[in-house]
Amino acid sequence: RTGLDLPALPVVNQPLPGHEIGGQPQKICKILRTGMDMDKVCCIILNYNDASTTMSLVDEIREYNCLDSIVVVDNCSTDGSWKQLKALRDLDKVHVLRTEENGGYGSGNQAGIDYAVTYLEAGYVIIANPDIHVRACCIERVKLALDGMPEAVMASARGTSLIP
Repeated sequence: RTGLDLPALPVVNQPLPGHEIGGQPQKICKILRTGMDMDKVCCIILNYNDASTTMSLVDEIREYNCLDSIVVVDNCSTDGSWKQLKALRDLDKVHVLRTEENGGYGSGNQAGIDYAVTYLEAGYVIIANPDIHVRACCIERVKLALDGMPEAVMASARGTSLIP
C-alpha cells in the first residue's frame, strides 16, 4: 500500500446490455469509480514476470481517446521485466511503477490505484490483467453505465470466450 485508503463503498456489478458474444455474458474488465470529482480514466496493468504481454496490452490501448493514462505496476518481478518495462516511460500517457515487494495481486493493484488517484487525479480506474483485450467502446460503455448509476462504484463488462 502507498498510504491512500479509499472508502469502502457498495458494489454494483451488473452485466451491460450489448456486451454478449454468442448470447452469453462474460467478465472482460472492471472499472472502479474512485470518488474523485474528476472525469479522468486510468488503466492499471499489473505485471509479474510477463513484460512482453504487458507491453503488448499497453501498445494496444495507449491510443484510446477514452483513456487519460495507463499505469503499469511491476509487482517486484524476478525475471528482468522491470528493465524492459522502464522503456514504456517514454510513451505519452504511460506511467511505470515498481513495488518494493510482491504483496500479491491486491497489493500491486492498490499501489496503482493509489498512484492514479493521488498523482493523476483519476476519477475512474480500470483494473486490467495484461492478457486481456478490451476495445475503447467497451470502456466507454462501462463508464457511461457508472455515470448513470451514482450509487455504483464498480462495473464490469461481459462477453464470452471466442475460443470454441
